[in-house]
Amino acid sequence: MRDHRAALAVLCLALLLPLLLTGCQGPYASGHLLFLIAERDEGFYWKNLLQGASLAAKDNGWTLESAFLSKGENLDDLLAQAGERGAETIALALLPEHLPADYTYETPLILMGADWSHPRVSVRVFDENTIIGKRVGQLLAKRIGLQKNLMLVTTTETYVYDDEWETALRNELGMQGSQVVSRVNCADDANLAYARCRRALEAHPEIEGIVCSSENATTGALRAVRSLGVSAPIIGADFNSNIALGLRDGLLCLTVVRNAYACGYMGVENAIRLSSGKSAAVKKQLDAVYVDADNLFDDEMRVFLFDVD
Repeated sequence: MRDHRAALAVLCLALLLPLLLTGCQGPYASGHLLFLIAERDEGFYWKNLLQGASLAAKDNGWTLESAFLSKGENLDDLLAQAGERGAETIALALLPEHLPADYTYETPLILMGADWSHPRVSVRVFDENTIIGKRVGQLLAKRIGLQKNLMLVTTTETYVYDDEWETALRNELGMQGSQVVSRVNCADDANLAYARCRRALEAHPEIEGIVCSSENATTGALRAVRSLGVSAPIIGADFNSNIALGLRDGLLCLTVVRNAYACGYMGVENAIRLSSGKSAAVKKQLDAVYVDADNLFDDEMRVFLFDVD
């Protein structure tokens, strides 16, 4: 009798073991894996986007895995990796120039931070660049004034008319009688931004204000203004400790913070809702958050500016 009981126990364990192992796989068992391919995992914008995406996945009981294009990996390899991992949805948080020319996988896509029309893209959450550019121009007029000579510090080599942010900004400045007398390309590198901003400020003493399009552009411009001791107020972009000091010291009028946290959270949340058969996800366009010394430490700004526990 004892041998029969032992044999029965072994048989039961053999039958239950696959079920137990499957149960231990968590979200993988039901395919609830979202694979996020991001431009990089450093810098204010990307960190906030990842925080928002991670929290949305956690809130909905999904698993989020991330891979980063900045590691030199080929995008097609990362897309294939997502398929091998059994991802139910793939999220792309990439600069527009790094989006795929085509997408041949069956897995639905989330697009966060850039707009791209493709049949497999089920969720789009991106910045409303025209509104942001116009708003920056309006705030510049209030903080710096009308009919000003300005320096624009950006991350692109030349100005093209399909850049919605710069086009809207320039149109607004034109209506105010202001003009861009120096356009500096910093290639999104803080040290390069410093060197080129310094040279431009020395070559154009008529510059009365600076507008920056990225965190590194702002950091470099701040350093150049400090080193030369010039009074050229700055409208910056994004946020870090140097930008916070610039706001405190009055060198920065304000900084334009892209709502990366909401972009990450809304993208993942809408994708999960759609995958769960709930109301269809819709195209979402986000305005920025405009931060100055007065609202820097307001409670509602914490989610945009500081790490979320």
